[in-house]
Amino acid sequence: MSIMKTILIAFGTLITLVACNDDAGSSSHGSASGDSSGAAGQQAHKHATGNSSAGSDKTMMGLMHANMAQMAALPSSGDPDRDFAGLMRIHHIGAVEMAQLELAQGSDTLIRSMARKMLDAQQNEVSLFGRFLAEHQAQGGGDAFYKKAIGDMDHMKMNMDQSGSIDKQFVEMMIPHHQGGIDMATAYLQNGARVAGLKRMANNIIADQAKEIKEMKQWLFKH
Repeated sequence: MSIMKTILIAFGTLITLVACNDDAGSSSHGSASGDSSGAAGQQAHKHATGNSSAGSDKTMMGLMHANMAQMAALPSSGDPDRDFAGLMRIHHIGAVEMAQLELAQGSDTLIRSMARKMLDAQQNEVSLFGRFLAEHQAQGGGDAFYKKAIGDMDHMKMNMDQSGSIDKQFVEMMIPHHQGGIDMATAYLQNGARVAGLKRMANNIIADQAKEIKEMKQWLFKH
């Protein structure tokens, strides 16, 4: 898939920039707090791989709410690059879980195809964000992005009529979830983004998820 190729190239650029240009602003980041990188990194990984640990409700709504709780529970590192990687990793895992539920229970051919595409692309990005978090310590830069990202999650707080099909529930939940990803990536780019590879990934997220939102809205209009 072209998205995966782009992401892998972006991450390679990210690692090169971090290794060679720490003093030029392309900072490397690994832990969720500057003074205890190992423990904080493990905490970020725990939140990011929690698999709906906030509850046992495996409905689309339940997965969305659990994902929001996991993001809110991740503390700021005071580094916008690291905070973006940590929050977006968790956000992507929520999309992966919802896509898995769609593939397990959904029946619409088009929506299942979209879910598979999302699953493959976002699992790959989850891995890349995880590698970044594991290998790079926080370098400072403030928490403006983190505060903006957490504040923007309010639009994801919604209740949905769960009487519809799994396909419809998936689309109705994924549209605001994708919008949340777009908002987070935009906030990162506008509030302290420094690492070239992460900035490239943020721009890819904005473009790809906007396209998918349009496709899902078109499907929803017909159903």
